[in-house]
Amino acid sequence: MKFKLAAVAAAVAATMALAACGGGGGNSGFIPPVAVAPPPPAPPPPPPAPPAPAPAPAPATSTFMYEQLPPAGDRAGFLADLNAEGARGFRFLAPLSNNQPPGSANVYVKPGDATYVYELTPAPTDANTFLNDANAAGARGFRWVGTMSAGGSNLFMYRKDSDTSATFTYRLEAAAADRAGYIARGNAQGSEGFYNVAPAYSFGTALQAIFEKSSLGNSTFTYEVADAASDEPGFLAQLDEKGGRGFRFRGPYSYGNIYARDASQSSTFSYEALAPQPAIADLLQQANAQGANGYGFVGQLGAGGVSKIYYYKPVNCTGPALCMPTGPFGP
Repeated sequence: MKFKLAAVAAAVAATMALAACGGGGGNSGFIPPVAVAPPPPAPPPPPPAPPAPAPAPAPATSTFMYEQLPPAGDRAGFLADLNAEGARGFRFLAPLSNNQPPGSANVYVKPGDATYVYELTPAPTDANTFLNDANAAGARGFRWVGTMSAGGSNLFMYRKDSDTSATFTYRLEAAAADRAGYIARGNAQGSEGFYNVAPAYSFGTALQAIFEKSSLGNSTFTYEVADAASDEPGFLAQLDEKGGRGFRFRGPYSYGNIYARDASQSSTFSYEALAPQPAIADLLQQANAQGANGYGFVGQLGAGGVSKIYYYKPVNCTGPALCMPTGPFGP
């Protein structure tokens, strides 16, 4: 059933000193016997080599836990759900829907020990209002984490994570019309530490790319765009080749599959594709089994007419941009 999407031992050498000795003579009429110096004492034994250090601990593997709630009927109910889940360490991931009961649900993920606080604002219709709102929220440590509808209202979501003191700055650029433009703009902004959280968002008639910069760390970002694969093995091969070089899949777009890399890290990403599930509860059971093994949910994607549920595994990955599960193009 198709679902819609709506992380040396050191050696010590001892130096041995040899003692030299000499003889004496006199003026008497006889030659005294030559005195033989006693042999030098044996040198002290070398100090024992220090024990080999313990091997460096392996990086902790992230695990992910998922749960669902029914969609809220209005803004107040949605905000209450967000903050109740956030207090338990679950952050909003995405709405999912299919034609099996319950039909639709809001899915949350717990990626670690952090807790979360949310704010909701009416979705602005012009880019300048968004930029002012996002930078004001970012100065208080709240990240823009996408848009959602509740009770017929379009809302922008902002989230503050308990495990960071970062603040956030936002920029907008006209959305690129092709992959060359996307890569050029993304890499230019990325060289200044701005991460592309959305390749295109419509503010009225203005289609804008949204970029975000954290006040912490020294991350810079680079991008690649690949052709859509013709079949599932080809898609998995593409995902793993890019992931082996530190590029995480961000999602499909009109001009190809977008990948992003944090150039300040040596992260890698690997992927698995599993069978689609008939209902949301079955999907979350699958996602939780995968999450216990360090695989985060990507979503249901098709390649060559074959639809599978894709998961990714981050290794040596830190920070909010690329390590954690996200909705499509969501922070």
